[in-house]
Amino acid sequence: MDSSNLLSIVTFVYGFAAILYIAAWIFKKKLPGLLATWTALLGAMGNAAGIIMRWVESYKLGIGHAPLSNMYESLVFYSCTIAVIYLVIERTYKNRIIGVFAMPLVFLSIAYASLSPNVNDRIQPLIPALKSNWLIAHVMTCFFGYAAFAIAFGISLMYLLACGDKKGERLFAFTFPQADVSGQFDTSNGNIRFFISVYWNNNRSRLGQLRLGELLVVGS
Repeated sequence: MDSSNLLSIVTFVYGFAAILYIAAWIFKKKLPGLLATWTALLGAMGNAAGIIMRWVESYKLGIGHAPLSNMYESLVFYSCTIAVIYLVIERTYKNRIIGVFAMPLVFLSIAYASLSPNVNDRIQPLIPALKSNWLIAHVMTCFFGYAAFAIAFGISLMYLLACGDKKGERLFAFTFPQADVSGQFDTSNGNIRFFISVYWNNNRSRLGQLRLGELLVVGS
């Protein structure tokens, strides 16, 4: 099995995880949520393994560069970063609701890379402009930022759904968490800081009104 085949399998693993997160959200059952977490973790591990395999394959072909140089490789790495950041957030705050919005983005990203006829999955030599020692640092930093914005998008959808349903009349709105979530995610060198502050105010209605305190991705 080569890296492309493994990553194609990972695509369906992520898709199954997304379905489980949605099922846990709709039916409010603990088992689908637990299975969703483990399935997402399995997908992230397979995703990372596929990236490492592709890196090794490039050296075997005599090309020898990190798998971050074209559309296919970028989307694969993007999917992995979203999944990893989301799983860190889920474990930190013990809440799976963001997975309803984050995991479908992971699935769609890697599905486009793996299944689209317009995306070439062949390992190719670097163009001269990309032959730099800064390639890995540049691409990884950028995609951690993109992944953080993807999580921000998921939280923004939560915010819009909650604020648009002050009377609790919309379907499934009652399943959003009624608790404060406030935290900070830092990369190892402090190059990117990911701040999340979501406040839930229960004083205005039966369900409460969600207020987005701050959701920033800043470079230091």
